[in-house]
Amino acid sequence: MKKVNYILTILCGAALLASSCSKLNTVPVFDAAESFASISVETASVAENKGQIVIPVQVASIDPVKTSISYKLIDGTAKAGVDYEDTNASAVLTFDGKQRTADIVIKIIDRPGDYTGDLDFSIELVAATGLKLSMEKTCKVTINDLDHPLAAILGSYTVSCYDYFLKAVTYTVTLSKDPKDTSVAWADFLLPVMRNGRFLPVYCVVSKDEGGNYTLSFPGGQGLGDVGYGDEYLYKITEFDGESISWSEVDPIVFTQTKTGFETSMGMMIYDGSFWQGGVVLGEESAAFGSPKTVWTKINE
Repeated sequence: MKKVNYILTILCGAALLASSCSKLNTVPVFDAAESFASISVETASVAENKGQIVIPVQVASIDPVKTSISYKLIDGTAKAGVDYEDTNASAVLTFDGKQRTADIVIKIIDRPGDYTGDLDFSIELVAATGLKLSMEKTCKVTINDLDHPLAAILGSYTVSCYDYFLKAVTYTVTLSKDPKDTSVAWADFLLPVMRNGRFLPVYCVVSKDEGGNYTLSFPGGQGLGDVGYGDEYLYKITEFDGESISWSEVDPIVFTQTKTGFETSMGMMIYDGSFWQGGVVLGEESAAFGSPKTVWTKINE
């Protein structure tokens, strides 16, 4: 009898396990009541001269459904009727039960020659007939201004120079606008070094002479932050005799404009007082090696 009970216990356990496994292997069913509408992207950007921007709205459901989705446009620094306007006067998207995606198309109004800085506005879904709205129901759109006073010099450059070991080095630097100050530009990095997987951005003060030529002045001693070994700083090399380097913590590193880009004859380096970081690029102050220059050549984009 004990043996029979033992066998029954095992069989019952097996049955329960099978039942449990059966539930685990059950394919989940999407409830139609959980269908929802959402905006495909949370942020988007468009150049002011592109004419329009298209923002997709999608419906998540078992089968395509008939629905109407209303939305609204919200001014930020960009103003409706001045910087942008909706091409859909009703601000309603209609889904006919055959498609899952429809587009909000916004016209971008270009004002060439009028520097406004980058502007933004938002699109927000308001309601969907028979559907819920997803948490992803808003998109912020940035209109990129192309009339920045420094637009002529912004962009990417191929850099040619010599490093500490007199080895020719080539890399790419991108010069970008400052979000607030039109007399300042940012290089994504100045020297070909990287710490902890990221480059070290630096800023320069931009000036323009009467002949229309630009000068980039990168402040010496510019703090670059703690990137693993301690705080790093940008220095100008004042002398290199082939063995030792002297530098200034104050003097700026100045690039002057050429027909093809910019160049400097000044040496520069990144250094952390607690640990040697390298990143030395020689210049004419490195008299032992003649007058090597750092040359930026604009990349046509």
